[in-house]
Amino acid sequence: MMRRAAAALTVVLFALVFWRIVGGYTEWQALRPLAAHYVMRGPLELGAPNIVTGILIAYRGFDTGSPCAD
Repeated sequence: MMRRAAAALTVVLFALVFWRIVGGYTEWQALRPLAAHYVMRGPLELGAPNIVTGILIAYRGFDTGSPCAD
């Protein structure tokens, strides 16, 4: 009996947390200016087939490169 009550309480608490996360979500109708720049100019500047590939290869590639040995 006690295990069922604890399981039910756990499910209710997870449901409340999930509802708080999902209930406050609103989808933006417009992009922020920086995001709009990347979406509009990214494929043209990078020559990539899509914006995700372009950002990962060109922009994020600088972050993951190995340091130069002196």
